[in-house]
Amino acid sequence: MTTRANTTQMQSWGIRQFADMFDVTPRTIRFYEDKGLLSPEREAGTRVFGQSERLRFEKIMRAKRMGFSLDDIKAVLDVTNGHIAGHDELKRRRANFQAVIDGLGRRREDIDIMAEDMREIVSIIDDHLENRQEEPSVESLASKYEAAFKKKFAHIEGEHGYTLDVQSDTFEPAE
Repeated sequence: MTTRANTTQMQSWGIRQFADMFDVTPRTIRFYEDKGLLSPEREAGTRVFGQSERLRFEKIMRAKRMGFSLDDIKAVLDVTNGHIAGHDELKRRRANFQAVIDGLGRRREDIDIMAEDMREIVSIIDDHLENRQEEPSVESLASKYEAAFKKKFAHIEGEHGYTLDVQSDTFEPAE
């Protein structure tokens, strides 16, 4: 009797199936292989992708969606695959990776703020659409968003050393 875990571990895919899993073309898969990012097994000359290649390609695709270049991705994979072992090179890459981690943290904060801003805009639009049957004017929506922005900013005053005077729309140093 084969368990589900054993089935998953032993599962393999041809290039077409593998490409379909990620909504890319077989040509894309071959390109990534040519760049040294994928190393599928070969059975009678045919590429066979296993679970480890699947997990690896998920990481590669996630990094691509985040805007990393193939060279950036390869730099990480070179370390995780043990191709980089020199002390000085590992220290250099570690410093680079830490800078990336710090940048990702800032991006996460920006994404969270942007998502909250977009939720606020959607809420304003929903409110406007529920309360009015006619087409919303750009000015009315803009004024509602501006009011929401000022209200939100007033709650976080001083966090970055400045406050917004809501009445005059000016920034003042926090006391």
